[in-house]
Amino acid sequence: MRFIIFLFFLTFSAFSYSAPYQWQYPSEGPYPAGSKSSPTEACTTYLQNFNNAYPGNQLWRFHSVSVSGPGYSCFGMQDAGLSSHRYYSTRTGDSCELPDATYNTQTGDCEAPPKNECEEKAGDSTPYSKSGTMDDGYTSILTYGGKKYVASPQDGCVSGCTVQVVSNCINTISTNQYRCSGTATYTGASCTASDGPPQLEQEENYVPDDPKNTEIKEPCVYVTDGEGRSVCVSKASLEKEGQYCGEGPDGPVCVPKQATTDDKTVETEVTETAEPDGGKTIVKKDTATVTKCTGSKTDCTTTTTTTTTTTKSDGTGATTSTTVECKGKDCGSGVGGGGAGSGSNDGEDEEDVPGELEGQDEVAGFGESIQDFNTRISAAPILATVTSIAMPRGGSCSMPSANIPVIGSISFNWICDNSDLLDPLYYVMLAIWALFATRVFLEA
Repeated sequence: MRFIIFLFFLTFSAFSYSAPYQWQYPSEGPYPAGSKSSPTEACTTYLQNFNNAYPGNQLWRFHSVSVSGPGYSCFGMQDAGLSSHRYYSTRTGDSCELPDATYNTQTGDCEAPPKNECEEKAGDSTPYSKSGTMDDGYTSILTYGGKKYVASPQDGCVSGCTVQVVSNCINTISTNQYRCSGTATYTGASCTASDGPPQLEQEENYVPDDPKNTEIKEPCVYVTDGEGRSVCVSKASLEKEGQYCGEGPDGPVCVPKQATTDDKTVETEVTETAEPDGGKTIVKKDTATVTKCTGSKTDCTTTTTTTTTTTKSDGTGATTSTTVECKGKDCGSGVGGGGAGSGSNDGEDEEDVPGELEGQDEVAGFGESIQDFNTRISAAPILATVTSIAMPRGGSCSMPSANIPVIGSISFNWICDNSDLLDPLYYVMLAIWALFATRVFLEA
């Protein structure tokens, strides 16, 4: 088989202003010369023309091209791979035909710019989410109407594309965390991590949750310390997560809520001292620490109130005196002794306030409670008065007489003679006093 070393052709074309690049290939047999927009296309076309012009030879197949400046070499191989065929030709023109295309000096091809996926997504929306701690730089505290809400930026970056977001952000003061979610709309622009927009996570199946209220109560459980005192610690806390939403087409898409925490801890000490007369003195000391936060953990106040209650009783168990001493800013608010409510609320869910701390008073047994009840009732003045009601017995009775004109002298001694008729009034008066005492007791 004839071995063809190479065919060398030089083709010159007239210079034209701003003409696209074209790679020339020579004529072969009945096939004329021509040009293609890339050297690979020109080489492949020429080898096909050569095979068609000389069908008796083994077929040539494209192997490679070698570009050097404005020229290139075309290499073909026979199927047996024992010989090669090549030619050299040149490039005409001065620019790529496609706008924004880039000329590759290694391959001689005009490469179109990569597709901008962000431009193709412009106007589309996708769910997104982002969570973290309040000090990571993503969220900020917005003050509006005297209240503080967590807010997020209105832009972001999702998978390399810039987005505008309508967000629903929830923050929890105790954990100092936030979680934001919502809808991200592509703007058509591209972005990277170094561009500035915060990186957001695309969440196709993400379902935003609602803010929660968490209430915790730990009642007083007395134990005896090394000094013989009864001591305990009781706690009550109420935490409300805050929420703030971005602006939608018709305004905010949720009702803003301010995050708050209200924590109350009461340390109780009860000291009991026996008195010489058989009575006792009980001193109960409550130290209440209340911490309230609004908006974030950076806006908190803490107050401490100490309430000392001294109760004295006699040998019969009856209370003879009770004194209360309070020290602290919250005296009179019910805080020092573990009273109901914290006084902190932002106007939402008024019923969600910490309740009274339970178990701070001594719990008596059933028998002791009954005995104490009887002792207090028997000492009550009104009951003593009722039981002392009685009609006079014995003694003398003398009633005066009077002179009445026309009628003459009238004596009233008949009242003394018939005093037994008044005995039933004892029971009437007793019943009246009993009813009166019962009503006072029930209304107390």
